[in-house]
Amino acid sequence: MKTTNPAEGMPVEWETALSSLTGTRSLRSLYSVIDDLYAPSNGAVAPLVFPRRDEVFRSFHLVAPHEVRAVIIGQDPYPQADPSDPSRGIADGLSFSARGHQPPESLRRLLYNLWSSREIQSPPFDADLRSWAAQGVLLINVALTVQPAGTDAQKRANFNRHRSVYAELIPGVVKAMSVLPDPPAFLLLGRHARALAGAVHRAKPDQVVAVTHPSRRGVWPAPTDDQHPFSTMNRFLDVRKIDWALP
Repeated sequence: MKTTNPAEGMPVEWETALSSLTGTRSLRSLYSVIDDLYAPSNGAVAPLVFPRRDEVFRSFHLVAPHEVRAVIIGQDPYPQADPSDPSRGIADGLSFSARGHQPPESLRRLLYNLWSSREIQSPPFDADLRSWAAQGVLLINVALTVQPAGTDAQKRANFNRHRSVYAELIPGVVKAMSVLPDPPAFLLLGRHARALAGAVHRAKPDQVVAVTHPSRRGVWPAPTDDQHPFSTMNRFLDVRKIDWALP
């Protein structure tokens, strides 16, 4: 793909695909707002924001619009710092992925469901989801950035602030992908992601799986959710199905 500078934004193909669907805020102005999230104010130390600035749109750099077979949307990136480098987080720009680390709890629950539904034979030792992206899985969140926060109130405030930055972009992605000649399957994880189900154009049976987020305590998926979300997506994809096994 022809790309912009990854530190700036999306590849040209994605900018073209989304330019008419992102509402009043242009992509260029969006990039500027994101830059401000990472910038120090009044000479202070730059705020801690995950993932790194040059990885915010990493998923879009790994999958071209016409290659997308599945879209997985979570809530926000992992807020944990990398133990070996506190200035970096374990989030790597792909939702639920944390290359170089053991799978965090949310991913462990996804992997357990994949194993219990016989989509994979054994769990991986690393949380790197690039092999999914290589097959056309777009791994994003309703908020592509996050700041670590202490109290629950601070976490909610930071999440809402970051989610508002992408409030036009992410529904635009869903709309643009749902009208492809061979539309993808969608896995929407969590309350805010599930709200995007209505943006899918003329959804077909099994195309949209909207379930609770795997970070929620208790059984996942919940008894009222689809019990085999990955199998459901593959049923919709048929010959385009994803091999969910990880190295």
